[in-house]
Amino acid sequence: MADDDIRIVLMGPPGVGKGTQAKLLTETLAVPHISSGDLFRTNYQEATPLGMQIKKYMTEGLLVPENITISIVMEAVLSSQAKKGFILDGFPRTITQAEALDQALTKQNKFVDFTLNIDVPTEQLVKRLASRLLCSSCQTTYNTETQPPKSEGLCDLCNTPLYQRDDDGQAAVKKRFQVYNNDSRPLLKYYGSQGKLINIDGTGTLMKVHQHLLQAISNISSNNIPG
Repeated sequence: MADDDIRIVLMGPPGVGKGTQAKLLTETLAVPHISSGDLFRTNYQEATPLGMQIKKYMTEGLLVPENITISIVMEAVLSSQAKKGFILDGFPRTITQAEALDQALTKQNKFVDFTLNIDVPTEQLVKRLASRLLCSSCQTTYNTETQPPKSEGLCDLCNTPLYQRDDDGQAAVKKRFQVYNNDSRPLLKYYGSQGKLINIDGTGTLMKVHQHLLQAISNISSNNIPG
């Protein structure tokens, strides 16, 4: 691995803040944030045929089928923008996806360096999800309990109305946790057996968790953090 190469899988149950933390990390590590959720939402917001299939699964709290997910994410992972590394958020979510990622990277003589698992008690996560709002324009995330907007219902950055994701509704949230426990939690053992799993306490403030992540990365591969 070159000094400035770093490939991270960011893990954790629904509502743990993977997307927000990934965006903070990518500013420090200077590698792209690849979010399967963002890739999916871009497709269905543009009402592509593939996007309409994706929307059906996401609004019901179900995983998008393996072949669709792998195809979309691999295109981003193997792109020229990710040549020096990436921070993966929302992928892999199953053993099959993890194996597909390893195989694709191996063909390029690359590999996942380590997996950061953000851990928060389920009760706290359910409350977070029920209180989460997103900007309909810039997709900035807010929380009515812990990070409310300055003006109720409006984004601080662009003054656009906020909305709740379909998959943050009560029924969909319950299903998302069931899916995570059945399909995604086994990945902890998968990466643990490779010696690549690092558990991070995600119960603190946004910046406290960010510092935990940076410290974990620094402890393993300090040369990959610029400056």
